[in-house]
Amino acid sequence: MITSLDEHRLRLGGLGCWHALLDQQPTEQEAGLSDAQRCLSRLLALEIAGTCLSDDASTGLDTPVELVQVSLQTRNAFAQQSITADDKAGGASLSRFSGFLKRSWRVNDWIWGRLDGATMLCRVLFDPRRLRRMDLLGRPENDPRTPEQRAEAVVDSVIEHMFGPELPIQVANCAVEAKKELQGIYEAEHELSPSSMKLAELAAWGLHWRIICEELPRLRAAIIADRGDGADKRSRGELFLEEHADLLRRLEFPQEHTVTMGMAALNAFDRAGIGREPLTQEAASDQMIRTAATAAAVAVTVADSERAGFAAVRPVTRAVRGAALLPYWTITGLTRGGNLAQFLGLLGLAVGGALVVMALFGMLPTWAAGPGAAIGAACLLAAFGYAALRSGTMLHGLVLLSPVIPLTAIAVDRLPDDRSQITTGTVTVAGVALVVTALLVLGSLPAPIRTPLAVLADFRPLQIIKRRWKQAATVLVALGLVWAIWQFELHTKPWLVIPTSVLCGVFGIYMALSGGKSLQRWRRVEGEWGTERAEPPAAATAGWAAVYGVGYLAVADVLLLIRPSGWGWQAVIGTALAFGLTLLLITSWYVPRVERRRIRRQLVSEAIPAVYPDGCDVAEMLRERLEGHASLYRFLIAGKGEHPSELTLSQTGLVVAQRIEQKLRPPVR
Repeated sequence: MITSLDEHRLRLGGLGCWHALLDQQPTEQEAGLSDAQRCLSRLLALEIAGTCLSDDASTGLDTPVELVQVSLQTRNAFAQQSITADDKAGGASLSRFSGFLKRSWRVNDWIWGRLDGATMLCRVLFDPRRLRRMDLLGRPENDPRTPEQRAEAVVDSVIEHMFGPELPIQVANCAVEAKKELQGIYEAEHELSPSSMKLAELAAWGLHWRIICEELPRLRAAIIADRGDGADKRSRGELFLEEHADLLRRLEFPQEHTVTMGMAALNAFDRAGIGREPLTQEAASDQMIRTAATAAAVAVTVADSERAGFAAVRPVTRAVRGAALLPYWTITGLTRGGNLAQFLGLLGLAVGGALVVMALFGMLPTWAAGPGAAIGAACLLAAFGYAALRSGTMLHGLVLLSPVIPLTAIAVDRLPDDRSQITTGTVTVAGVALVVTALLVLGSLPAPIRTPLAVLADFRPLQIIKRRWKQAATVLVALGLVWAIWQFELHTKPWLVIPTSVLCGVFGIYMALSGGKSLQRWRRVEGEWGTERAEPPAAATAGWAAVYGVGYLAVADVLLLIRPSGWGWQAVIGTALAFGLTLLLITSWYVPRVERRRIRRQLVSEAIPAVYPDGCDVAEMLRERLEGHASLYRFLIAGKGEHPSELTLSQTGLVVAQRIEQKLRPPVR
């Protein structure tokens, strides 16, 4: 190829010496060699001469190697919401292992890998030095075109190959800037930048719309597969399918893919946020519960294997493996099995509850009272944990297990002469409860555990009182009311309890409705804003707390009117009043308040300069970020009417924006 270049190109490329070496006529020593053999012989002679005459012997390749980072930190021109690595990847949590939990999260990460890779490869490809060299070597010697005209021709060629005749509006400004950037490269005489960013961005747009049109149908199939596996129905994937059903349906036909459709798909994927769901929300799904149970079963099986290195404690690992089979089968049957498997799982939990009641009332033989109570208590704890995972709250489990308190009181009230069976059952249940409580305390200890003197040195009672005085005052008032009610037997007076129950019920219902409404999210459906039903666990907890609280107080009021005798019935009334008042007067407003505070703090903690750059409108960026993360909660976002034309930050949202601005731009002292 070098022998075919004219003098102009040889001079521009600085290839005159190489041309003189390789294009010279054969010498006597080269007689009989082909052209390829003659070139190889001369290159070998040049290498030998260079090695012998150079100062330092070559120890390896002298070609510079440039390293390029291709990661989730790559910024893409189309991305307005998915900016940081946490915004993009669904498998970034759980020490980068959460991608194994859901198929849609893995496909989402794969798509971002292709998009980020395309962006970085375009930046590497459009090296300004290469672009200028191609311009020098590729145009005629007497080319009359100016650098501006040559740059415009190159950019127009890129547009034609990447977009065809249809140039999207989103790319028009980028094309103009790319022409100016390339013109500057052609005219520059100084050192050039490592990459032509605008031209690379223009080419990346063309690759991105093709990639997203190929991958979104696969993402849709993965979300549907997760749905079949019992994934959370409130996930961002399900919301993505609902909001963009028409677009996803049209993407199923590759022959109908257009640039406009690709741009719409990029915008939808940028705002989709697949994998941004908190694990606390996903943990309530059957898929996550089953995955956790499977992981635990695999860990127990590996520990019991011959290659695990635990041969000395093989009886212990074998016993643990056998004990893990029952909860594994139960959870698998409840979360994935058919009707028969689910029935057997529920039957096991029901039998456990029956064993607890029979042990408390002495209905089991002496030899079976202890084991029956232990098995029953274990089943109740398993049911409690499963209910907490499924619902995202411990409320339902506490309510359903609350009858254990009056049942224990009734059992004690009806102690027979032979108390061996009932005493064994009661002691066993109490022992299981104490062991579980002790394990919870041990699991809650901080790490590392400090010395008592270190703890006392950091103990600041005045600061604690200053920070927690409201909670302390509330607890003291509640304790005072309980003491007054117990001292003066106010809970036995129907004329006082029934009106108080009605007032407490009205208060609890009002606070639950207002708290749930504040956690409702705005959603755009077919171009129109509206609010969805409040689905966060905190809103559901507040709503069901009001329902359960009213039910408890109704039971207490009825029993007060009937006036049954016996200490056990008094325990029933006391339990109903305690649970009812707690759920209505505390849970109905406290749980939504804690959730709102958590959301506010999370928004402030996630604020970084990459998301809120200097000079931006923090309030507007916050609103856009909330929209991109499907977090347009009503306590943060306000709109006029049920279907407003636009949304703005509420007073609380403006306060969050101010805190973000204070965090990123502290005042100069």
